[in-house]
Amino acid sequence: MKYYSLMDKVYSRNNLEQSYLAVRANRGAPGIDGQTVDAYGENLKAELDTLQLELKTGTYKPKPAQGGDTQARWK
Repeated sequence: MKYYSLMDKVYSRNNLEQSYLAVRANRGAPGIDGQTVDAYGENLKAELDTLQLELKTGTYKPKPAQGGDTQARWK
């Protein structure tokens, strides 16, 4: 049985670019850091280079979702 990793598909350049285009087409809201889709796109090559490297090396640290502590909502 062969084992295939999905991570190489997650950080493929084509997948990252297509994901950005989908968010832009859907007029995605700014992230927790306040960065807009347009601002991210202004330096898209560098942004995707950094994201791809962080995903590939396991150093990517997502920021928490907006809205605070989601666990507190369920108590």
